[in-house]
Amino acid sequence: MNSKSFIRYRINTLSPIIISDRSGDANMINSKSYISGNNVLGIFANKYIYINKNKSSENKENINNINNKEFHNDDLFYNWFLNEKLLFTNGYISDEEETYFAPPISIKSDKYNEYNIFDLFYDEYEASSEALEKIDNFVSINNDLIKKNYVKKSLSFHHARDKKTGTAKKGDIFNYESISENQIFKGSIIGGEEHLKNFVNMFGTKFIAYIGKSKNSQYGKIEIELEYPLLIEKQNYCPEIKTAEICSDDDSVVLTLLSDTIIYNENGFSAVNIYDFEKYLNKRLKDLLLDNNNNNNKVNNVSGYQDLKLTKAFIQKGKSEEFVGICKLKNQSENVFSAGSCFLLEGLSLKYNHHEMLKKICIEGIGEKTYEGFGRAVCGWQNKIENYSMASMAKDAAEDEQIENKKPEYERPDFVTNLIKNIIKDNLMNVIIGEAMEDANSFKNTPSKSLMGKLQLLARNDIIGFREKLDIIVGDKNKPAKMQLENSDSNNNNMLDFIRDLNNSSSDKFNINRIKNKNSGLFKNLDEFINDMKNDSNLINNLKRVYFSTFFNFIRKNK
Repeated sequence: MNSKSFIRYRINTLSPIIISDRSGDANMINSKSYISGNNVLGIFANKYIYINKNKSSENKENINNINNKEFHNDDLFYNWFLNEKLLFTNGYISDEEETYFAPPISIKSDKYNEYNIFDLFYDEYEASSEALEKIDNFVSINNDLIKKNYVKKSLSFHHARDKKTGTAKKGDIFNYESISENQIFKGSIIGGEEHLKNFVNMFGTKFIAYIGKSKNSQYGKIEIELEYPLLIEKQNYCPEIKTAEICSDDDSVVLTLLSDTIIYNENGFSAVNIYDFEKYLNKRLKDLLLDNNNNNNKVNNVSGYQDLKLTKAFIQKGKSEEFVGICKLKNQSENVFSAGSCFLLEGLSLKYNHHEMLKKICIEGIGEKTYEGFGRAVCGWQNKIENYSMASMAKDAAEDEQIENKKPEYERPDFVTNLIKNIIKDNLMNVIIGEAMEDANSFKNTPSKSLMGKLQLLARNDIIGFREKLDIIVGDKNKPAKMQLENSDSNNNNMLDFIRDLNNSSSDKFNINRIKNKNSGLFKNLDEFINDMKNDSNLINNLKRVYFSTFFNFIRKNK
């Protein structure tokens, strides 16, 4: 196996950063929960240009006459950033001890007890259980211990700006989701030892950089640190996961994708298909075996070679597209095997050196665009474990909240205030409808459908005059209606008195604060708006109208 080396990089977010992700909302910019290899590559490519543009005068004739868009003519730039001599892996959330990755899709937890964990590769009975769910967020797996960690994010509200005047456009708003500051992300840069030594000598071991979207404003400031190159050893073959191991006597192994992976089918299109994945993997193995035979002067013959069998897989399909800074455009959208997809490979043979070849594939990456962080994989990370144990790295309950809401810097537009108030009104109506049906259902010996229909129509058309007209309906001239209402009771209270009490000014049934306090979770952090609405007579009358219309209609339909 040709020796490769790697540099570990560490990124500390000094401000919120936005690593743009796909979004279906035109007014929302979502951020990935990791720093893509493409963004890391961009940091160093831009710094390379900056360094060489500012070289001392004796080097100006070599570099400074090259336009930024012509740096591909520079051999070192071409090898490091364009010719895949260096592979830049994604940066994932980390602490001082561990780096955390997308959880393998085959590993599930009990829906009712997250500490009961199963790997569906090894437990057929649990595979059929409906009470299992995927593990959220990022994990590290070390033998039987699974640790979880979270990426803390923020939501920020912004006004769009008029590019001509530099002022905010009134009523034109959008939101940014960002990775919060003071978090650590780690990844690797993989390549030949000589290239990596030159790389560290050029860039140093620590510097400040800017990354992602809106990095010229309040976002994107990071500190990046580089270690000196380390040789990838046969045992600890995976730069990302030190404990991963393929035993030479194993005839099967689970291959887990640590990052999104692009596989092209025979027609040249990215496809998420197990057949294409198996075909690609076996072709890589066979090509490596032929190369290895040639390098060792062995007979170039793989007759009788047996392909590995992909006997079981847990996969998830995703989409990926990256922004290309030099073009100011997004590149082609690709179908990807999402990070966490995993495959059980059987038929490993020492005769065909499968174990070492799989290690080499994991080091070099699987599929396309591996130099941008795609196609990172590991074998032997998942093993048959009797009982997993779970630990969460969240220090307290507050850290379990992944999204931190930040108050906008600008004055709230009127239409946003009105939108929020309309949402509150809808929720108040939904609560009062539910209470009306619950109250109606508690009454026994209910009045006739015709009487309920008459009262429903009365409440719907004239809620202000409802009490006065109710007294007329149940007056001396219409004793049967009064008797029906008085004979229907709930908790020792007849329906006529119940209706009259609700129409008294002393009743708090339609008090906005009562409804809010009873349903505090629904109206959390909305006191500012509710205080403006609690004395709104039109809103209170609408609540009464909806309540009584629902109350009488429910009884009529269930009579």
